[in-house]
Amino acid sequence: MNYSLAIVDDDQEIRELLTDLLNQYNYKTFNADCGEALYLLMEKEVIDLIILDIRMPGEDGFTVCQKIRKTSDIPIIMLTANGEDMDRIIGLEMGADDYLPKPFNPRELVARIKAVLRRTAETKNSHKEEMHIDTEIYTFVNWKLDTATRVLMSPDDLEISITAGEYTLLMTFLERPKRVLSRDQLLEITHNRQA
Repeated sequence: MNYSLAIVDDDQEIRELLTDLLNQYNYKTFNADCGEALYLLMEKEVIDLIILDIRMPGEDGFTVCQKIRKTSDIPIIMLTANGEDMDRIIGLEMGADDYLPKPFNPRELVARIKAVLRRTAETKNSHKEEMHIDTEIYTFVNWKLDTATRVLMSPDDLEISITAGEYTLLMTFLERPKRVLSRDQLLEITHNRQA
C-alpha cells in the first residue's frame, strides 16, 4: 500500500530533503509550511501520517497537534531541533505518536514511520474485527448493515431502505472509522466506488 505523508515544516530545505528521502521509499508526500496550510491540505487529501515540526512561526507544532487530535487520529511524528525532554513529553501528551530530535538519521525516521504505520494498521484491523459480526455485516451504534444484501437494520430491527448513493456513503464511513473526510474527499471516494 502506498501511504500519503504530510511534511509540515517552515524550513523549505527540510521539506525538500524529507520529500526526496520519503519518495525513495515509495511514500506519496505533501508539503505544508504551517498549520493553516496543513489544515487546507487535509481537506483535499487523505493523509496517512503527519511529520510535524514543533518550532514554526504562528501556530507551533504542539498547537497544531492538539487541534488535529480533536477531530482525527491520524498518526503524528513530531520533529524538533531541540532535544529537550520536556518538549518530547509535551508533544506526546498533546497526542503525538512518536518524536524525533533533529538532526536525525534518515533511516531512523523511515523506521519510525514504518513502525507507526504498522501499529496504526494493526489497530484499525483490530477495530474492524470488533465491528464485524462476520465478514458481511457491519455493526455500529446498534445499527447493522449487511453488505451482501445491502440491507440496513435499525436498532429496533426495522429494515431501512437506502439508495445506492446512501449505501456507498455509509460504506465510505464504515471503512474509514474515526477519519475526518472533507466534502471533496467524500465525492471522490464515492464516485470512484460507484464507477
